[in-house]
Amino acid sequence: MRRATTPILLVAALLAAAAPAAAAGLPDTLELNYQLHYGDILAGQTRKTLARQPDGGYRHRTHSLPAGMAKLFTSAEWIEEGAFRVRTNQVQAQSFLKYREGGSKPRRHSVTFDWAKKLARYGDGREEPLPANAHDEASVLYELMLNPPPSDKTARSVAINNGKRFVVYRYQTLGREPLDTPLGRLQTLKIKRLVDPAASCRGAGRDSDACKPDSELTLWLAVERGNLPVKIHMQEGDREATLTLQAVTGL
Repeated sequence: MRRATTPILLVAALLAAAAPAAAAGLPDTLELNYQLHYGDILAGQTRKTLARQPDGGYRHRTHSLPAGMAKLFTSAEWIEEGAFRVRTNQVQAQSFLKYREGGSKPRRHSVTFDWAKKLARYGDGREEPLPANAHDEASVLYELMLNPPPSDKTARSVAINNGKRFVVYRYQTLGREPLDTPLGRLQTLKIKRLVDPAASCRGAGRDSDACKPDSELTLWLAVERGNLPVKIHMQEGDREATLTLQAVTGL
């Protein structure tokens, strides 16, 4: 099942001037339930939750688990937890934790964002400079809800951390597109994300995500539903996976 679980990490993994109208703000609570398909085959379920805290910050959580035939090959579940604040209508990541339950080997990675000292501090004790455009791989979706890339198709650079390292991506708006979804027919903003190997690959292992320029992700944001990410499609070589929003509470 190793081949099947890799896209789960990449997808769930799951991201201005002249921009489309941004959402008025994030809701106090939000729950998003997705199905993951490899082609036409159901392979997983993902539940994302967001909750505003008494201090004004936000806590978010993502829980991904196998479904359908995938349950015959793996029992591993992935959990992502983190915190961010919204400053001047922009998401500022504070912490991110990613770990696996079940499976043959435990995995756990974490990072905190020290904006005062401009450092990323990892759970294993490492530190590295904190890019100004930094996000973790979960909070970036809420940033995209608030601030989609410019509609003039200018690429927007974002450094995304998965708890182990930063990978620099370029987000670009492709235009508006009507989309049939489980929530009905929606007007969406189609966005493409590409790895920026020139900025990402330096110092990374050749097998890392940072060095895979053929890795491509496409998102569809529902413009009349607060820019909800209603569909996320991942293509890596001949492998592809799709997350489709099935139900939403809070927006």
